Amino acid sequence: MEYNSICKDPDIRDTDHPSGVMNIILHQGHERLHGIIYTPQGAGPHPTILLLHGFPGYEKNLDLAQILRRAGFNVIQFHYRGSWGSEGDYSFANVLSDVSMAVRYFTEKENAEKYNVDTSRMILIGHSLGGFAALMTAPHYHHLRHVISIACYNLGAVTRNYGKDEKFKDKTREMFEECTVPLKGTGVYDLVEEMKVHQEVWDIANHGEELREKHILLISGEEDDISELEIHHKPIALSLKNSGAGNLREVLLPDGHSFHDTRIKLAHTILEWLEKEGFRLS
Repeated sequence: MEYNSICKDPDIRDTDHPSGVMNIILHQGHERLHGIIYTPQGAGPHPTILLLHGFPGYEKNLDLAQILRRAGFNVIQFHYRGSWGSEGDYSFANVLSDVSMAVRYFTEKENAEKYNVDTSRMILIGHSLGGFAALMTAPHYHHLRHVISIACYNLGAVTRNYGKDEKFKDKTREMFEECTVPLKGTGVYDLVEEMKVHQEVWDIANHGEELREKHILLISGEEDDISELEIHHKPIALSLKNSGAGNLREVLLPDGHSFHDTRIKLAHTILEWLEKEGFRLS
């Protein structure tokens, strides 16, 4: 099936309620986190996607945000503490805390009305570390029934392999060195030590039972050398299957971590799944 929102503007423009974009400031204590919300045309309220970028977020997947907005969704993206101008210090624990804060913020009645959010139809979509955060966050909120994880970077699995494989350790440290450049208040040592402390609780494969009732789309790249299938995707999928998850779909695309050559297929896969899950697409 073809989806117009991938490559076609709306046939009719709602001039009373046009599409738009708004800057948003989220508050984590006294620290301000910067973000945007892409709003679709129509009066709303609209199904709403929290689009979570990875570590550190060089790839923000804003092409997906525009496509999903044309399909009729609010799409919210924000920057975690210590990243891309947001205040505070970066840490993996803060990423998880910030995602939970954002979920609560847009679920509150006043904010849901302000941004035309249909709180009964909220979706978490995350890429890489954002996929990890989406899967870690969803079990804590009953109304978050749908999760899309793209090339999930499973911190618990990274830590386990980090301690027993020197080649993997060197590759991970090299990547962390590059990724901490745009971040504030952290470094490679801090992040590695944080992962060691949380190794078991930060392994998605240990949360199959908690995720069993969620509707989950796992998308991974067959050529991904960052979120390797054997380390990240397969253990998570097996855990979900063993827990009896009846609403799991796995999709493997012939590409690497950021899906540079399969962006249209990636968008099509997401839209197809959302439609099958009962979301009406524009």
